[in-house]
Amino acid sequence: MIHDAIVVGAGLSGLVCARRLTDAGARVLVLEARSRVGGRLHTGALGDAAIDLGGQWMSVDQPRLLALATELGVRSAPQPRTGRAILDDSARDRGLFGQLAVAFAQWRATRRIGRMMRSIEIDATTVAWPAGVAELDAIALGPWLAGTIRHPVVRERLTLHADLVFATDTASLSLLAYLARLRTTGGFAPRGPDLPGGGREHRFVGGAQTLALRLAEPLGDTVRFD
Repeated sequence: MIHDAIVVGAGLSGLVCARRLTDAGARVLVLEARSRVGGRLHTGALGDAAIDLGGQWMSVDQPRLLALATELGVRSAPQPRTGRAILDDSARDRGLFGQLAVAFAQWRATRRIGRMMRSIEIDATTVAWPAGVAELDAIALGPWLAGTIRHPVVRERLTLHADLVFATDTASLSLLAYLARLRTTGGFAPRGPDLPGGGREHRFVGGAQTLALRLAEPLGDTVRFD
């Protein structure tokens, strides 16, 4: 069979692409190296509960994901924020004055990064860099933190934050990409309305991989695995 398009990867991006092409009348083949759809979205089971082993949250800055979930009929529920969050790091052994020093150093570091973040001009269609800012693309975040953020605990926390947001080693993450992402998502403390039903983050009922499974259903055997 002759195909009009071959889509590589059956994660969300690949499946949405394949669905749009198919709806437009194209003959599409999707090639997936794994034996399942979903890519980074992978839902397992613990007893009768669905457990997300990969990507899992929908945040307030993801209106397209919300629209996709609504279109597919995949319900979501607010992530509980009750209880007291505990961060286990080296600051806990520094005593009151040591913890105050950490807090002050963290305030200074996030303020500095915030100024750099706001120096990047972004509009709805393109990214425009002021003179000299593009050079930040040649600098990795990890070495920049090591050479710029003097307090070890603050450096450790910023590294952890970047690991959680980007799911990649800071040594391979561009400083410019890091700042641009912070800018588009509102920085360290994004503001804005809650998601429908309340909450800053939602989990998907049945697991996040349900989105991919629903997308793949009408594609049938046009998705080839392994």
